[in-house]
Amino acid sequence: MSLFALFLLAQAATTPPPEAAPDDGDEIVILARKLKLVQVHLLRTGHGQPGICTIQKSSGDAEVDKLTCEAAVACTLKLPSRSTPPAEMTACTREEQARRVEELADKRMQEDKNN
Repeated sequence: MSLFALFLLAQAATTPPPEAAPDDGDEIVILARKLKLVQVHLLRTGHGQPGICTIQKSSGDAEVDKLTCEAAVACTLKLPSRSTPPAEMTACTREEQARRVEELADKRMQEDKNN
């Protein structure tokens, strides 16, 4: 998950934000930094049952912690075999995190505009 955070940081640093929404990059960078902090433990149950995720180290942002666990659990359902290679599970989790981070960034930017 640490590599995903580095990817987001690199992408945010090298991609200028769209002119219509200059704060987009800032929120993504903030979330990427928080993703780098969170550590979870995922228990893979197998047999099509969702995994059990617990936060080992919080990012300090409950929504980031939650989306990290949700992404990991979603991948236990997409890839139910306990023998799924770690690289495949990591790739799935990164994709799920990326989607959820974008949703959270959009939500927070909307909240900021409304306040």
